[in-house]
Amino acid sequence: LCPMSVFLQKWAPLIALVVVMTTYLHTQFEMVFKCPSCHLFVDSADGLKNYFTSAYFVKHDDFGLWSQGMNYPYGEHVVYTDNQPVISMIMKAVDRVIAMDTHIIGTINMLMIISLILAAICLYYVMRSFGLPRWYAAILGIPIALLSPQIARFNGHYSLAYAFYIPLFLLLLIRWVKDDSGLARGALLTGWIAFMGFT
Repeated sequence: LCPMSVFLQKWAPLIALVVVMTTYLHTQFEMVFKCPSCHLFVDSADGLKNYFTSAYFVKHDDFGLWSQGMNYPYGEHVVYTDNQPVISMIMKAVDRVIAMDTHIIGTINMLMIISLILAAICLYYVMRSFGLPRWYAAILGIPIALLSPQIARFNGHYSLAYAFYIPLFLLLLIRWVKDDSGLARGALLTGWIAFMGFT
C-alpha cells in the first residue's frame, strides 16, 4: 500500500468523526460559534453566577484558592463558588499577556462544546482498544457522545458539562490495565482525577 492509502485507512475514520461532529455542533450552537462571548447559555440563577465567579476570579482575585467575589467580606473557597479553578487559573495566566475581559464567557462556552468533540474522539479510542473496526468506532462515537447526560449541565452547571472527562478517564484506565504500564500511567490517571476535581 502507498503511504497515502495507509494514512487514509488509519486516519480517515477519525477525521470524518471530527468533521461530522463539528458540523453537527455548529448547527446546534450556531450563535455561539459566530460569537462565543455574545451568548449566555443561562442568564439567571446558577448559570449567571457561574459565569460571574469565573470572570471575577480572572479579573480581580489572586492566583490562590480563595475568591473575594462572594461571601463579603470574608470571601469563599474557589471550588465552592463553581468558578472552575483550573480553567480560571489558566485564563488568569493568559490575562497577564492578553486581556481576557471579553473572552471569559466565550472561553467557557467553547470549552463545553469542544468537550463533546473530545468525548467522541475518546470514545472512538475506547472502542478501538476493544478491537472494534475503525469506521464502526467512528460512526458509534458520535451518537454515544451526544447521549452524554453532561449536555444537560449546559443549563448552568458548567463545571459538570465537560463530556470528555469520563471517557478520557476510561481510556487511560483501559490502557493502564492493558499495557501494564505501572507507575507512569497510574500517576497520569491520578493527575487526571485531580484535574477533574479542580474543574
